[in-house]
Amino acid sequence: HSNELQQDQCDRLSGELSDVRSKVITLRRRSDQVRGQVSGLRKMVMEQENEVRMSKSEFESLSKAGVLEKQARDAAHELLVDENAQLEARLGRLQKAVAAKAAADREHIRALKEELREVKQESPSSRFTNLEAELESAKRRKLECKAHCA
Repeated sequence: HSNELQQDQCDRLSGELSDVRSKVITLRRRSDQVRGQVSGLRKMVMEQENEVRMSKSEFESLSKAGVLEKQARDAAHELLVDENAQLEARLGRLQKAVAAKAAADREHIRALKEELREVKQESPSSRFTNLEAELESAKRRKLECKAHCA
């Protein structure tokens, strides 16, 4: 009787052991599957991290390029502003010079007109007398200069 009990117990334990072995095999398979999935996920994460790094690098490059482009635009604008100011100053100087020259020309023309008016008013004989007086005056100055130098 005791052998039968032991045999039953042995059979039952053997069945349980077989069930446990089967569950261990199943768990090992499942564990291998999970490891494979984890490995695949790790690989995907690494790929994503690489893409993020590349995107970040591209973004930084584009940002730097944008900053450089803005600096270039700002510098060009400053040069244009400076050049414009220089040209405006030069234009102002030229306008003043032209105005001064025009005023001097107007004054010269006025003086010439006045001289012409005076010449027209003189009679030919008085003009001749004035020229003779100027000639005599020039001769006197020449003699005085010779005397002074001698």
